[in-house]
Amino acid sequence: IELGLKIPNIVDLALGMEKDVTPDIYLKALAHGLDEIESKLGSRTPDLIIVSAGYDGHKNDAAQFDKGFQLETETFGEISRKIKEKFPESKKMILLEGGYSDELQNSIVETLKGFIP
Repeated sequence: IELGLKIPNIVDLALGMEKDVTPDIYLKALAHGLDEIESKLGSRTPDLIIVSAGYDGHKNDAAQFDKGFQLETETFGEISRKIKEKFPESKKMILLEGGYSDELQNSIVETLKGFIP
């Protein structure tokens, strides 16, 4: 996990995963990373959280032939829920970064459902 504070007031969380990434492994790393961000912020709450949504982590994505990510459609909703639970008052922005499987539409829907109360 890389937690960057290179620009004042901006925190960048990069999980740095490479091979054999199951939903459980990913979600545990995300929870740890969110805890790290929370500890860096102290009592402050982020005004905005920008999620770079890389749906090419889906297990059925064409880009997965050598990457080893095994995320399920439902995993993307769980990612959103974890972010929402950790920082419920923060605004969220989701940027589509990648995704090429037939599950892209469903993965996006799961992401959005995860942020909706």
